[in-house]
Amino acid sequence: MRLLIDENAPDSTAKAFEALGHETIYVRDENARARDQAVARIAELRGAIVVTWNVRHFRTIIRNRLGLTRRSAQQMGLIGFRCDESLGAQRVKETGSLIEDAFSTGRKVSSDSVAVTVTVEEVRRELAFAR
Repeated sequence: MRLLIDENAPDSTAKAFEALGHETIYVRDENARARDQAVARIAELRGAIVVTWNVRHFRTIIRNRLGLTRRSAQQMGLIGFRCDESLGAQRVKETGSLIEDAFSTGRKVSSDSVAVTVTVEEVRRELAFAR
């Protein structure tokens, strides 16, 4: 997977994804201090899944297609963490295959966006954020 690492995601989380063989792109290298809408646009242009701790704002962007085309909003991916940032890398190591499977399976069954939420207790896949 190609992942766009939001500025609020720790480098250790990105490194954990890299260790699993995923390509990571850092928002700070593309557009330092980019607003969430700009981050979503960068992800759209780069064909990347956003990795963030700012789940709520990105769901709003996807649902309302803020600055995105309908097709892009439907295809945008999101990996959102709802745990302490210090646990991000550990959760990626523990659940990396579940995260990968959620995207693989989600894209096979629907053309809508796939969002994965990672918490301390679970990995949850959701579909159909775009209207």
